[in-house]
Amino acid sequence: MRHLVAALALATASMLPAGAAMADGPAVYVSLGVGPTSGTTPLDMTFAASASEDSGPVSYTYDFGDGTAPLVTSAATAEHLYAQPGQYDPTVVATTAAGSSAPAHVADSKIRVGSGYNPVTPVRILDTRAGIGVPGTAPIPSTTIVLPVTGTGQVPATRVTSVVLNVTVTGGTRAGYLDVGAYNFGSGSSSVNWAAGQTLAGQVTVPVNEGKIQLSNISAGTVHVIADLEGYYSDAHGYFNQVQESQRVLDTRARLGVPTTTPVPAHGSLTLTVPSTAAQHPAAVVLNVTATGSTAPGVLTAYPAGQPRPGVSQLNWAAGQTVANLMTLAAPDRKITFYNNSSSPVHLIADYDGYFSPDVTPSFRYGGQQRILDTRNATGTASTGPIPAGGDVYLRLNLGDGQGARTANGLLLHITITQPTAAGVLVPYDGYFNDTLLKSSVLNWSKGQTISNTVVVGNTNGGLVRLHLNSSGSAHVIVDLDGYFDLLIPQQID
Repeated sequence: MRHLVAALALATASMLPAGAAMADGPAVYVSLGVGPTSGTTPLDMTFAASASEDSGPVSYTYDFGDGTAPLVTSAATAEHLYAQPGQYDPTVVATTAAGSSAPAHVADSKIRVGSGYNPVTPVRILDTRAGIGVPGTAPIPSTTIVLPVTGTGQVPATRVTSVVLNVTVTGGTRAGYLDVGAYNFGSGSSSVNWAAGQTLAGQVTVPVNEGKIQLSNISAGTVHVIADLEGYYSDAHGYFNQVQESQRVLDTRARLGVPTTTPVPAHGSLTLTVPSTAAQHPAAVVLNVTATGSTAPGVLTAYPAGQPRPGVSQLNWAAGQTVANLMTLAAPDRKITFYNNSSSPVHLIADYDGYFSPDVTPSFRYGGQQRILDTRNATGTASTGPIPAGGDVYLRLNLGDGQGARTANGLLLHITITQPTAAGVLVPYDGYFNDTLLKSSVLNWSKGQTISNTVVVGNTNGGLVRLHLNSSGSAHVIVDLDGYFDLLIPQQID
Protein backbone atom coordinates (compact mmCIF):
# COMPACT_ATOMS: atom_id res chain seq x y z
CA MET A 1 0.00 0.00 0.00
CA ARG A 2 3.03 2.34 0.23
CA HIS A 3 2.69 3.52 -3.36
CA LEU A 4 -1.04 4.15 -2.86
CA VAL A 5 -0.52 6.25 0.26
CA ALA A 6 2.21 8.29 -1.46
CA ALA A 7 0.09 8.86 -4.56
CA LEU A 8 -2.89 9.94 -2.47
CA ALA A 9 -0.74 12.34 -0.50
CA LEU A 10 0.68 13.84 -3.69
CA ALA A 11 -2.75 14.18 -5.25
CA THR A 12 -4.25 15.86 -2.20
CA ALA A 13 -1.31 18.23 -1.77
CA SER A 14 -1.44 19.39 -5.38
CA MET A 15 -5.20 19.34 -5.93
CA LEU A 16 -7.17 22.21 -7.40
CA PRO A 17 -9.04 23.73 -4.41
CA ALA A 18 -12.79 23.32 -4.24
CA GLY A 19 -13.14 26.95 -3.18
CA ALA A 20 -11.66 29.75 -1.15
CA ALA A 21 -12.68 30.75 2.35
CA MET A 22 -15.08 33.53 1.33
CA ALA A 23 -18.05 34.84 3.22
CA ASP A 24 -20.47 33.87 0.46
CA GLY A 25 -18.73 30.56 -0.36
CA PRO A 26 -19.93 27.06 0.48
CA ALA A 27 -20.15 26.00 4.11
CA VAL A 28 -18.28 22.76 3.41
CA TYR A 29 -14.95 22.27 1.64
CA VAL A 30 -13.55 19.00 0.32
CA SER A 31 -10.30 17.77 -1.21
CA LEU A 32 -9.77 14.75 -3.49
CA GLY A 33 -6.82 12.40 -3.84
CA VAL A 34 -6.38 9.37 -6.07
CA GLY A 35 -3.91 6.52 -6.43
CA PRO A 36 -3.72 3.05 -7.93
CA THR A 37 -5.39 0.37 -5.86
CA SER A 38 -2.79 -1.91 -4.31
CA GLY A 39 -2.03 -4.68 -6.79
CA THR A 40 -1.38 -4.89 -10.50
CA THR A 41 -4.64 -3.78 -12.14
CA PRO A 42 -3.78 -0.55 -14.00
CA LEU A 43 -7.37 0.69 -14.34
CA ASP A 44 -8.35 0.08 -10.69
CA MET A 45 -8.16 3.34 -8.73
CA THR A 46 -8.82 4.31 -5.13
CA PHE A 47 -10.18 7.80 -4.39
CA ALA A 48 -9.90 9.54 -1.01
CA ALA A 49 -11.93 12.59 0.04
CA SER A 50 -11.52 14.83 3.07
CA ALA A 51 -14.25 17.25 4.15
CA SER A 52 -13.71 20.34 6.31
CA GLU A 53 -17.01 19.93 8.20
CA ASP A 54 -16.56 17.60 11.18
CA SER A 55 -19.95 18.06 12.84
CA GLY A 56 -22.47 15.41 11.90
CA PRO A 57 -22.40 12.82 9.12
CA VAL A 58 -20.85 13.54 5.72
CA SER A 59 -22.11 12.17 2.42
CA TYR A 60 -19.71 12.00 -0.53
CA THR A 61 -20.81 11.98 -4.17
CA TYR A 62 -18.05 10.67 -6.45
CA ASP A 63 -18.21 11.30 -10.18
CA PHE A 64 -15.43 9.27 -11.80
CA GLY A 65 -15.53 11.23 -15.05
CA ASP A 66 -16.12 8.28 -17.36
CA GLY A 67 -19.89 8.46 -17.82
CA THR A 68 -20.75 5.90 -15.16
CA ALA A 69 -23.35 6.72 -12.53
CA PRO A 70 -22.07 8.80 -9.60
CA LEU A 71 -21.40 6.93 -6.37
CA VAL A 72 -23.04 8.33 -3.21
CA THR A 73 -21.51 6.98 -0.02
CA SER A 74 -20.69 7.92 3.55
CA ALA A 75 -17.20 6.43 3.13
CA ALA A 76 -14.30 8.82 2.63
CA THR A 77 -12.66 6.39 0.19
CA ALA A 78 -14.05 4.75 -2.93
CA GLU A 79 -12.64 2.26 -5.42
CA HIS A 80 -13.43 2.43 -9.14
CA LEU A 81 -12.42 0.23 -12.06
CA TYR A 82 -12.22 2.16 -15.34
CA ALA A 83 -13.34 0.31 -18.45
CA GLN A 84 -10.47 1.48 -20.64
CA PRO A 85 -7.27 3.55 -20.59
CA GLY A 86 -7.63 7.28 -21.00
CA GLN A 87 -7.68 10.71 -19.39
CA TYR A 88 -10.41 11.48 -16.87
CA ASP A 89 -11.57 14.35 -14.64
CA PRO A 90 -13.03 12.78 -11.47
CA THR A 91 -14.71 14.98 -8.84
CA VAL A 92 -16.23 14.65 -5.40
CA VAL A 93 -18.89 16.72 -3.59
CA ALA A 94 -19.27 16.59 0.19
CA THR A 95 -22.68 17.16 1.76
CA THR A 96 -23.49 17.75 5.45
CA ALA A 97 -26.34 19.33 7.36
CA ALA A 98 -24.64 22.67 6.68
CA GLY A 99 -24.86 22.23 2.92
CA SER A 100 -22.83 20.94 -0.02
CA SER A 101 -19.34 21.78 -1.16
CA ALA A 102 -18.25 22.83 -4.61
CA PRO A 103 -16.88 19.89 -6.67
CA ALA A 104 -13.24 19.10 -5.88
CA HIS A 105 -10.92 17.97 -8.69
CA VAL A 106 -7.53 16.28 -8.66
CA ALA A 107 -4.39 18.13 -9.75
CA ASP A 108 -4.81 19.84 -13.13
CA SER A 109 -8.32 18.35 -13.33
CA LYS A 110 -7.06 15.14 -14.89
CA ILE A 111 -5.75 11.70 -14.18
CA ARG A 112 -4.34 9.32 -16.75
CA VAL A 113 -4.73 5.57 -16.58
CA GLY A 114 -3.10 3.22 -19.05
CA SER A 115 -1.77 -0.29 -19.44
CA GLY A 116 0.46 -2.41 -17.23
CA TYR A 117 3.34 -4.55 -18.44
CA ASN A 118 3.36 -8.33 -18.09
CA PRO A 119 6.69 -10.07 -18.74
CA VAL A 120 6.52 -13.62 -20.09
CA THR A 121 8.96 -16.43 -20.57
CA PRO A 122 10.46 -15.42 -23.94
CA VAL A 123 9.05 -17.52 -26.77
CA ARG A 124 9.51 -17.54 -30.54
CA ILE A 125 6.18 -16.87 -32.25
CA LEU A 126 7.41 -16.24 -35.81
CA ASP A 127 10.27 -17.71 -37.84
CA THR A 128 9.82 -17.81 -41.60
CA ARG A 129 12.87 -20.09 -41.86
CA ALA A 130 11.21 -22.78 -39.75
CA GLY A 131 7.51 -22.41 -40.55
CA ILE A 132 6.70 -20.93 -37.12
CA GLY A 133 3.74 -18.55 -37.41
CA VAL A 134 3.57 -19.03 -41.18
CA PRO A 135 2.60 -22.03 -43.33
CA GLY A 136 5.92 -22.45 -45.18
CA THR A 137 9.65 -21.87 -44.87
CA ALA A 138 10.18 -19.41 -47.72
CA PRO A 139 11.41 -15.85 -47.12
CA ILE A 140 8.70 -13.24 -47.46
CA PRO A 141 8.56 -11.04 -50.55
CA SER A 142 7.36 -7.45 -50.53
CA THR A 143 4.17 -8.34 -48.66
CA THR A 144 2.50 -8.32 -45.23
CA ILE A 145 2.33 -11.12 -42.66
CA VAL A 146 -0.64 -11.12 -40.28
CA LEU A 147 0.38 -12.64 -36.93
CA PRO A 148 -2.13 -13.58 -34.17
CA VAL A 149 -0.65 -12.75 -30.76
CA THR A 150 -3.48 -13.12 -28.21
CA GLY A 151 -4.80 -16.31 -26.72
CA THR A 152 -1.52 -18.16 -27.21
CA GLY A 153 1.08 -19.13 -24.64
CA GLN A 154 1.02 -16.76 -21.67
CA VAL A 155 -0.85 -14.01 -23.53
CA PRO A 156 -4.56 -13.81 -22.64
CA ALA A 157 -7.28 -13.67 -25.27
CA THR A 158 -8.66 -10.29 -24.20
CA ARG A 159 -7.65 -6.89 -22.77
CA VAL A 160 -4.22 -6.94 -24.45
CA THR A 161 -3.31 -3.46 -25.70
CA SER A 162 0.24 -3.99 -27.03
CA VAL A 163 2.92 -6.66 -27.27
CA VAL A 164 6.69 -6.29 -26.88
CA LEU A 165 8.68 -8.24 -29.45
CA ASN A 166 12.29 -8.64 -30.44
CA VAL A 167 12.18 -8.76 -34.24
CA THR A 168 15.11 -10.06 -36.31
CA VAL A 169 15.61 -9.90 -40.07
CA THR A 170 18.11 -12.05 -41.94
CA GLY A 171 18.96 -13.12 -45.48
CA GLY A 172 17.49 -10.05 -47.19
CA THR A 173 18.29 -10.06 -50.90
CA ARG A 174 17.88 -6.28 -51.21
CA ALA A 175 18.12 -3.41 -48.72
CA GLY A 176 14.84 -2.58 -46.97
CA TYR A 177 12.99 -2.10 -43.75
CA LEU A 178 10.29 -3.84 -41.75
CA ASP A 179 7.09 -2.01 -40.79
CA VAL A 180 5.62 -3.68 -37.67
CA GLY A 181 2.25 -2.35 -36.50
CA ALA A 182 -1.33 -3.03 -35.53
CA TYR A 183 -3.36 -5.35 -37.77
CA ASN A 184 -5.00 -3.38 -40.62
CA PHE A 185 -3.03 -0.25 -39.71
CA GLY A 186 0.73 -0.84 -39.70
CA SER A 187 2.99 1.82 -38.23
CA GLY A 188 4.00 3.88 -41.26
CA SER A 189 7.63 3.83 -40.15
CA SER A 190 10.63 1.50 -40.01
CA SER A 191 11.06 -0.93 -37.14
CA VAL A 192 14.21 -2.73 -38.37
CA ASN A 193 16.40 -1.61 -41.29
CA TRP A 194 18.79 -3.87 -43.19
CA ALA A 195 21.25 -3.97 -46.04
CA ALA A 196 21.39 -6.96 -48.37
CA GLY A 197 22.64 -9.99 -46.44
CA GLN A 198 22.57 -8.35 -43.00
CA THR A 199 21.17 -9.93 -39.83
CA LEU A 200 19.84 -7.31 -37.41
CA ALA A 201 17.42 -7.26 -34.48
CA GLY A 202 15.31 -4.59 -32.80
CA GLN A 203 12.80 -4.41 -29.97
CA VAL A 204 9.36 -3.06 -30.88
CA THR A 205 6.22 -2.28 -28.88
CA VAL A 206 3.26 -2.98 -31.14
CA PRO A 207 -0.43 -2.13 -30.55
CA VAL A 208 -2.81 -5.07 -30.96
CA ASN A 209 -5.96 -4.88 -33.09
CA GLU A 210 -8.44 -7.77 -33.13
CA GLY A 211 -5.82 -9.90 -31.40
CA LYS A 212 -3.31 -9.49 -34.25
CA ILE A 213 -0.36 -7.49 -35.49
CA GLN A 214 1.16 -7.24 -38.96
CA LEU A 215 4.70 -7.19 -40.33
CA SER A 216 5.42 -5.75 -43.79
CA ASN A 217 8.57 -6.18 -45.86
CA ILE A 218 9.24 -2.80 -47.46
CA SER A 219 11.88 -3.75 -50.00
CA ALA A 220 12.28 -4.97 -53.56
CA GLY A 221 13.65 -8.32 -52.37
CA THR A 222 12.83 -11.15 -50.00
CA VAL A 223 13.80 -11.50 -46.34
CA HIS A 224 13.37 -13.92 -43.45
CA VAL A 225 11.71 -12.55 -40.30
CA ILE A 226 11.91 -13.86 -36.73
CA ALA A 227 9.85 -12.51 -33.80
CA ASP A 228 10.33 -13.39 -30.13
CA LEU A 229 7.66 -12.38 -27.62
CA GLU A 230 9.03 -10.76 -24.44
CA GLY A 231 5.83 -9.50 -22.83
CA TYR A 232 2.55 -7.66 -23.31
CA TYR A 233 0.64 -4.65 -22.01
CA SER A 234 -2.89 -5.05 -20.67
CA ASP A 235 -5.45 -2.62 -19.30
CA ALA A 236 -6.70 -5.38 -16.99
CA HIS A 237 -3.45 -6.21 -15.16
CA GLY A 238 0.28 -5.61 -15.19
CA TYR A 239 3.13 -3.69 -13.65
CA PHE A 240 3.88 0.04 -13.77
CA ASN A 241 7.06 1.61 -15.12
CA GLN A 242 9.73 3.76 -13.51
CA VAL A 243 12.07 5.44 -15.99
CA GLN A 244 15.33 6.33 -14.29
CA GLU A 245 18.53 8.14 -15.11
CA SER A 246 20.52 5.72 -17.21
CA GLN A 247 23.13 3.83 -15.19
CA ARG A 248 25.92 1.78 -16.73
CA VAL A 249 25.84 -1.49 -14.83
CA LEU A 250 27.98 -3.71 -17.05
CA ASP A 251 31.10 -3.18 -19.18
CA THR A 252 33.33 -6.19 -19.60
CA ARG A 253 36.01 -3.93 -21.11
CA ALA A 254 36.28 -1.88 -17.92
CA ARG A 255 35.72 -4.41 -15.11
CA LEU A 256 32.27 -2.95 -14.42
CA GLY A 257 29.76 -5.51 -13.15
CA VAL A 258 32.38 -8.23 -13.56
CA PRO A 259 35.71 -8.90 -11.76
CA THR A 260 37.94 -8.87 -14.88
CA THR A 261 38.25 -7.25 -18.31
CA THR A 262 37.81 -10.61 -20.05
CA PRO A 263 35.13 -10.75 -22.76
CA VAL A 264 32.31 -13.26 -22.55
CA PRO A 265 33.84 -16.43 -24.04
CA ALA A 266 32.54 -18.21 -27.13
CA HIS A 267 29.40 -20.15 -26.16
CA GLY A 268 29.84 -18.83 -22.63
CA SER A 269 27.55 -17.04 -20.21
CA LEU A 270 27.65 -14.04 -17.90
CA THR A 271 25.16 -13.33 -15.10
CA LEU A 272 24.50 -9.71 -14.12
CA THR A 273 22.86 -8.58 -10.91
CA VAL A 274 20.98 -5.35 -11.59
CA PRO A 275 21.51 -2.85 -8.74
CA SER A 276 18.83 -2.49 -6.10
CA THR A 277 16.27 0.28 -6.65
CA ALA A 278 13.09 1.39 -4.92
CA ALA A 279 11.68 -1.86 -6.28
CA GLN A 280 13.73 -4.52 -4.51
CA HIS A 281 12.18 -7.23 -6.67
CA PRO A 282 11.20 -5.68 -10.00
CA ALA A 283 8.99 -7.72 -12.28
CA ALA A 284 11.08 -6.65 -15.27
CA VAL A 285 14.07 -4.44 -16.04
CA VAL A 286 14.84 -2.26 -19.07
CA LEU A 287 18.42 -2.49 -20.38
CA ASN A 288 20.18 -1.08 -23.41
CA VAL A 289 22.74 -3.78 -24.26
CA THR A 290 25.68 -3.33 -26.65
CA ALA A 291 27.94 -6.03 -28.11
CA THR A 292 31.39 -5.14 -29.44
CA GLY A 293 34.81 -6.58 -30.25
CA SER A 294 33.80 -9.97 -31.61
CA THR A 295 35.86 -11.49 -34.43
CA ALA A 296 32.99 -13.68 -35.64
CA PRO A 297 29.22 -13.32 -36.12
CA GLY A 298 27.12 -14.04 -33.07
CA VAL A 299 23.78 -14.01 -31.30
CA LEU A 300 23.02 -12.95 -27.72
CA THR A 301 20.27 -14.53 -25.65
CA ALA A 302 19.23 -12.81 -22.40
CA TYR A 303 16.92 -14.40 -19.83
CA PRO A 304 16.21 -14.59 -16.06
CA ALA A 305 19.10 -16.28 -14.26
CA GLY A 306 18.40 -19.78 -13.03
CA GLN A 307 15.79 -20.51 -15.67
CA PRO A 308 16.31 -22.74 -18.74
CA ARG A 309 17.80 -20.84 -21.66
CA PRO A 310 14.99 -20.06 -24.13
CA GLY A 311 15.35 -20.55 -27.86
CA VAL A 312 15.22 -16.81 -28.61
CA SER A 313 17.68 -14.01 -29.32
CA GLN A 314 17.84 -10.29 -28.56
CA LEU A 315 21.01 -9.14 -30.32
CA ASN A 316 22.81 -10.13 -33.52
CA TRP A 317 26.21 -8.94 -34.76
CA ALA A 318 28.64 -9.44 -37.60
CA ALA A 319 32.39 -9.85 -37.08
CA GLY A 320 33.84 -6.57 -35.83
CA GLN A 321 30.45 -4.88 -35.53
CA THR A 322 29.32 -2.80 -32.56
CA VAL A 323 25.54 -2.98 -32.17
CA ALA A 324 23.00 -2.12 -29.46
CA ASN A 325 19.42 -3.15 -28.69
CA LEU A 326 16.84 -2.35 -26.02
CA MET A 327 15.78 -5.30 -23.88
CA THR A 328 12.81 -5.57 -21.51
CA LEU A 329 13.50 -8.66 -19.44
CA ALA A 330 11.72 -10.48 -16.63
CA ALA A 331 13.93 -10.19 -13.54
CA PRO A 332 12.17 -11.46 -10.42
CA ASP A 333 15.45 -11.58 -8.44
CA ARG A 334 17.33 -8.83 -10.36
CA LYS A 335 19.61 -11.37 -12.06
CA ILE A 336 19.95 -11.62 -15.86
CA THR A 337 22.05 -14.20 -17.73
CA PHE A 338 23.57 -13.36 -21.12
CA TYR A 339 24.59 -16.25 -23.40
CA ASN A 340 27.10 -15.60 -26.21
CA ASN A 341 26.11 -17.91 -29.05
CA SER A 342 29.22 -17.25 -31.15
CA SER A 343 32.53 -18.90 -32.01
CA SER A 344 34.30 -15.75 -30.79
CA PRO A 345 34.40 -13.94 -27.43
CA VAL A 346 32.46 -10.68 -27.24
CA HIS A 347 32.45 -7.66 -24.93
CA LEU A 348 29.08 -6.63 -23.47
CA ILE A 349 27.95 -3.24 -22.19
CA ALA A 350 24.60 -2.74 -20.42
CA ASP A 351 22.87 0.50 -19.36
CA TYR A 352 20.04 0.23 -16.83
CA ASP A 353 17.18 2.51 -17.97
CA GLY A 354 14.25 1.57 -15.70
CA TYR A 355 12.05 -1.15 -14.28
CA PHE A 356 8.48 -2.39 -13.95
CA SER A 357 6.98 -2.83 -10.49
CA PRO A 358 3.70 -2.52 -8.56
CA ASP A 359 5.45 0.02 -6.30
CA VAL A 360 5.37 2.91 -8.83
CA THR A 361 2.54 4.65 -10.69
CA PRO A 362 3.34 5.47 -14.35
CA SER A 363 1.38 3.31 -16.80
CA PHE A 364 1.93 2.88 -20.53
CA ARG A 365 -0.05 4.69 -23.22
CA TYR A 366 0.52 4.07 -26.93
CA GLY A 367 1.64 7.23 -28.71
CA GLY A 368 0.24 6.55 -32.17
CA GLN A 369 3.64 6.22 -33.87
CA GLN A 370 4.21 9.96 -34.30
CA ARG A 371 7.21 11.10 -36.33
CA ILE A 372 8.65 13.99 -34.33
CA LEU A 373 11.99 14.43 -36.13
CA ASP A 374 13.26 13.76 -39.65
CA THR A 375 16.24 15.79 -40.80
CA ARG A 376 15.69 14.62 -44.39
CA ASN A 377 12.53 16.74 -44.76
CA ALA A 378 12.73 19.29 -41.91
CA THR A 379 10.19 17.51 -39.68
CA GLY A 380 10.87 18.89 -36.21
CA THR A 381 13.80 20.98 -37.44
CA ALA A 382 14.21 24.40 -38.99
CA SER A 383 15.86 23.20 -42.19
CA THR A 384 16.50 20.17 -44.35
CA GLY A 385 19.94 18.60 -44.16
CA PRO A 386 22.01 16.03 -42.31
CA ILE A 387 23.51 16.70 -38.90
CA PRO A 388 27.14 17.70 -39.44
CA ALA A 389 30.13 15.91 -37.91
CA GLY A 390 30.13 16.52 -34.17
CA GLY A 391 26.83 18.38 -34.47
CA ASP A 392 23.62 18.38 -32.44
CA VAL A 393 19.91 18.08 -33.10
CA TYR A 394 17.31 19.13 -30.55
CA LEU A 395 14.08 17.51 -29.45
CA ARG A 396 11.34 19.22 -27.49
CA LEU A 397 9.25 16.33 -26.27
CA ASN A 398 5.62 17.26 -25.62
CA LEU A 399 5.41 16.10 -22.01
CA GLY A 400 3.29 18.96 -20.68
CA ASP A 401 -0.26 20.18 -21.09
CA GLY A 402 0.66 23.80 -21.86
CA GLN A 403 0.25 24.91 -18.24
CA GLY A 404 3.49 23.56 -16.80
CA ALA A 405 1.99 20.25 -15.76
CA ARG A 406 4.26 17.27 -16.05
CA THR A 407 2.13 14.61 -17.69
CA ALA A 408 4.65 11.87 -18.43
CA ASN A 409 7.48 10.22 -16.58
CA GLY A 410 9.15 9.21 -19.83
CA LEU A 411 8.76 8.36 -23.48
CA LEU A 412 9.46 5.39 -25.70
CA LEU A 413 11.28 6.59 -28.82
CA HIS A 414 12.46 4.80 -31.96
CA ILE A 415 15.59 6.48 -33.37
CA THR A 416 17.04 5.79 -36.82
CA ILE A 417 20.37 6.87 -38.31
CA THR A 418 20.64 6.88 -42.11
CA GLN A 419 23.11 8.01 -44.79
CA PRO A 420 26.06 8.41 -42.41
CA THR A 421 29.28 9.43 -44.16
CA ALA A 422 31.45 7.91 -41.40
CA ALA A 423 31.14 5.55 -38.44
CA GLY A 424 29.76 7.07 -35.27
CA VAL A 425 27.78 6.99 -32.04
CA LEU A 426 24.60 8.88 -31.07
CA VAL A 427 24.66 10.31 -27.54
CA PRO A 428 21.61 11.96 -25.87
CA TYR A 429 22.00 14.81 -23.36
CA ASP A 430 19.52 16.06 -20.77
CA GLY A 431 18.38 19.45 -22.00
CA TYR A 432 19.62 21.73 -24.74
CA PHE A 433 22.52 23.32 -22.83
CA ASN A 434 23.20 20.61 -20.24
CA ASP A 435 26.24 18.36 -20.47
CA THR A 436 24.62 15.64 -18.36
CA LEU A 437 24.42 12.42 -20.32
CA LEU A 438 21.07 10.67 -20.48
CA LYS A 439 22.82 7.57 -21.81
CA SER A 440 26.40 6.89 -22.88
CA SER A 441 25.12 5.95 -26.33
CA VAL A 442 21.95 4.67 -27.96
CA LEU A 443 23.12 3.87 -31.48
CA ASN A 444 26.37 2.74 -33.11
CA TRP A 445 26.81 2.66 -36.88
CA SER A 446 29.33 2.14 -39.64
CA LYS A 447 29.75 4.29 -42.76
CA GLY A 448 26.69 4.13 -45.04
CA GLN A 449 24.63 1.99 -42.63
CA THR A 450 20.97 2.60 -41.81
CA ILE A 451 20.29 1.35 -38.29
CA SER A 452 17.77 2.00 -35.52
CA ASN A 453 17.12 1.31 -31.85
CA THR A 454 14.25 1.84 -29.42
CA VAL A 455 15.18 3.97 -26.41
CA VAL A 456 13.53 5.11 -23.18
CA VAL A 457 14.00 8.81 -22.35
CA GLY A 458 13.00 10.23 -18.99
CA ASN A 459 11.39 13.63 -18.48
CA THR A 460 14.16 15.12 -16.37
CA ASN A 461 14.60 18.55 -17.95
CA GLY A 462 11.19 19.68 -19.13
CA GLY A 463 11.15 17.32 -22.10
CA LEU A 464 14.23 18.86 -23.73
CA VAL A 465 16.75 16.45 -25.24
CA ARG A 466 19.92 17.13 -27.27
CA LEU A 467 21.12 14.36 -29.59
CA HIS A 468 24.85 14.63 -30.25
CA LEU A 469 26.42 13.07 -33.33
CA ASN A 470 29.75 11.71 -32.11
CA SER A 471 31.19 11.09 -35.56
CA SER A 472 33.70 12.48 -38.03
CA GLY A 473 30.97 12.47 -40.69
CA SER A 474 27.41 13.70 -41.11
CA ALA A 475 24.18 11.70 -40.83
CA HIS A 476 20.41 12.06 -41.00
CA VAL A 477 18.42 11.38 -37.80
CA ILE A 478 14.79 10.19 -37.62
CA VAL A 479 12.79 9.91 -34.36
CA ASP A 480 9.37 8.29 -33.92
CA LEU A 481 7.36 8.55 -30.69
CA ASP A 482 6.07 5.08 -29.78
CA GLY A 483 4.42 5.77 -26.43
CA TYR A 484 4.29 7.51 -23.06
CA PHE A 485 4.82 6.36 -19.50
CA ASP A 486 2.20 8.60 -17.91
CA LEU A 487 2.20 9.75 -14.33
CA LEU A 488 -1.11 9.07 -12.67
CA ILE A 489 -1.12 12.53 -11.10
CA PRO A 490 0.73 15.35 -12.93
CA GLN A 491 3.24 17.18 -10.75
CA GLN A 492 3.88 20.88 -10.95
CA ILE A 493 7.26 21.94 -12.38
CA ASP A 494 8.74 24.89 -10.51
